[in-house]
Parts: sequence; C-alpha cells; structure tokens
Amino acid sequence: MASAKRPTPVPPYVGPKPQVKWVQDLTQTLKEASNAPPADFAKYLPFSVASRLLDDANKLLKWGPTGYTTVADVAKQTGTSGKQLPPCMRNRAQAGSPNVIVVGDIHGHFHDFLHLLKLAGNPSMQCHYIFNGDFVDRGAWGAEVLFTMLAWKLALPNCVNMIRGNHESEYCTSAYGFKNELLTKYGQFQGSRLFSRCLTVFAALPLAAVVDNSVLVLHGGLFRRPTKRKSRRPATASAASTKRPTSLYNPPSTLTPTDSESPTRPRLRASSARGERSGVHFI
Repeated sequence: MASAKRPTPVPPYVGPKPQVKWVQDLTQTLKEASNAPPADFAKYLPFSVASRLLDDANKLLKWGPTGYTTVADVAKQTGTSGKQLPPCMRNRAQAGSPNVIVVGDIHGHFHDFLHLLKLAGNPSMQCHYIFNGDFVDRGAWGAEVLFTMLAWKLALPNCVNMIRGNHESEYCTSAYGFKNELLTKYGQFQGSRLFSRCLTVFAALPLAAVVDNSVLVLHGGLFRRPTKRKSRRPATASAASTKRPTSLYNPPSTLTPTDSESPTRPRLRASSARGERSGVHFI
C-alpha cells in the first residue's frame, strides 16, 4: 500500500509581504499536516518562516497602544500625545461597501476555522473580517490558526482586523495550552523564542472595532494583571484538588478531524437592525 503523500514545507514568501496565493498554499499545507505528530510541525512551517510572520505582523501593528499601560507610556515611547493611537479600529460603511464578518473565539480549532472561511469566503475587498479575540488555547491547533490569520492580515491588511481578547496574554497562554503547544511543536529553545514574539504581537493588537459608527465589537472578557488573593478553599481541601495542571494542551497525535474537532456548521447572522444596515454579520 502506497504511503500518504507528505505535505510540502512552506517556503519563505518573497517581497515585503505574503501574497494571497502564498497564504492559500500555507493554509493547504497546514491542513494536510494537521494530523501529523506535533513534533513534526516545524518541518512544514519552518521556524524561520514563522518568525518572519510574527516579526512582520509586529511591524504592521507596532503602533497599537495595548502594549502600554497608560497614555503617558504611549507618549513616552512614541513621542506623541497618545491621542493619535486610539485602541480601536474604525470601519466606515459607504455605498457598495463590503460585508464585515465578525468571528468570535476560535480557540485553536483550525478545522472549524477553515470551514468558516469556506462558508463565508476568504478575506477580500468585498469580504472583510474582524477576528474578535481568543485565537489560541484549549484547541490543539492554535499555532495553525494564529499563523494563518496573521498571514491573511499581512496579505490584506485593510480586509482583516484582529482584536485582542483575554487569551492574548502571557497568563492565559501559559495556563491554557498555547505556550506548551509551541514548545511541543518547535522544541524548548525555538518554541520559547516564538512564544515571546507572539506576546509582542498580542500586545500590539487593538482592543475594539467600530463599524459604520454604529456597531461596537470588542471581546467580552478582557485580560487583566493577575492579583494575589487569599485562598477561600476550606482547610480540609486535599492537595490534589488545589493543584494547577501543568498543561492543558493535548497533542492530536492519534486523532483525526472527524473524532477530535468535527467542523461545525456555523450560520451567519445579523445581530440587530443596525448590524444589517452596516453589513455586519456575527459568527
């Protein structure tokens, strides 16, 4: 019996940004490789290509304000008043404007993400996307989701917007699986470097989007600095019940898309009359 054809490794993109054809090829490669052993992931998306995607995305987003604590910090770092850097993207609808598709928490479900793009269409001048936070964690394919999303953002920056959610933070990605996913797929050294780059990109993401001055889009649970609190658990609680799991990432080494992350069939819906007039659809 002939062995299955191995996916072709993703080559570096040529020029200052990836082209749409390159993004489509990247998506196909990651889809074909999604059930390979996680340790083989770097064979298909090399560290150098992943690093460049993150670095170029950071350059595109670096003037975003969410990496700073206060307006004063923005002014100090950029030499501006801070008012030039609102943490909110604006999209004004005009005659013949494209539809705006708002997508909620994907959480590393790569196959669902691809199914969604198949239903609604790839990003284009007539199909804009707002990805509303929580791209990674919980699901086993957070790297695939994030790198594909960033590739679309770089290829069509005016057609793709990414909003920061509470999982785009060091605490959540360390506790809920994404950090360990990168370490599993790229090894301790390269995985740690990519994780640091991811945090830099997350810090540059806007916090909200306003469409046609009528629809506000933001993530429901924003990140926050962890606080130290006294435990309210009863004194009789066992040590096992209070221990934090070391990892919530389960590599899909023996699973298939059918029995692990069966693609759902989300329906596009308009959330309100104002949303319908603005061409905004929520998923």
